[in-house]
Amino acid sequence: MYGLKSLGSEFFGPSNPRQGVAFPSLEVLSFENMKGWEEWAISGGDKVGIFPCLPNISIINCPKLEVVEIGLIPSLRRLDKY
Repeated sequence: MYGLKSLGSEFFGPSNPRQGVAFPSLEVLSFENMKGWEEWAISGGDKVGIFPCLPNISIINCPKLEVVEIGLIPSLRRLDKY
């Protein structure tokens, strides 16, 4: 995904409370070799209810990524950026 520069709320699909929590069972999330990625930001109210079981996020070889604003993830124990 060399052309991706920004990742936002669209990653989670439409915000509809009837559809439930985004990625309810996800336990590992890893991004690798995304050379053009600069920002991962989720706006205001969209931060609630994402990744309820996610303890680990790894961001590997994404050299331009400088903004990570994903809000509070209570289950997150480890965020690695290499």
